Amino acid sequence: MNWIAPHFTEADLGPEDVILHKVHSILADDLTLQSVFGAREWIQPLAAMNPYDFERFPKLLVTLFNATETPGVGILNDALSVFITVRYEMLANKPLAHNSASMGTLIRHVMRLLSATGNKLLNETVEGQTVQLVRRSNPGPVSFRADRDPDSGRWAFNQIIEWQYETRVDATEGRIRNVVLAGG
Repeated sequence: MNWIAPHFTEADLGPEDVILHKVHSILADDLTLQSVFGAREWIQPLAAMNPYDFERFPKLLVTLFNATETPGVGILNDALSVFITVRYEMLANKPLAHNSASMGTLIRHVMRLLSATGNKLLNETVEGQTVQLVRRSNPGPVSFRADRDPDSGRWAFNQIIEWQYETRVDATEGRIRNVVLAGG
């Protein structure tokens, strides 16, 4: 959201944005995903999904939904979901060649990346210390949605992987508690 970003620095980012950018970084740094989507630039973090974006296919989009915030003593427990969307156009539905990869293989690859040691709890280095950005990380449901361009009639298909995170937020600073404790 270009109208919000100029008014905040990296140090001001809320926990939701820190987590969104960390998940994006994990996915965008993966060479297999860069190869599948053509380049790192087509693995994009977004403030919100735009169902009318028919610019280029395929692409991998990373968006966030802040679900709940539960108060605790000096902390807030935030539960949020990151949605990883494989957005593509299918011009012709052809039979899958023997022993070739499908969307299932791609989805499992993304899930393996996010489940890997270091990635599962979104480890980050802060002031020379490795800290976990989240307390819990679990895959959620995988869903499908089709979007139609009202002007051209083209269809975009979306395989949506939900990944659920839970983090603790310092109630005073409004930042991820482990980052605050590490001096960051």
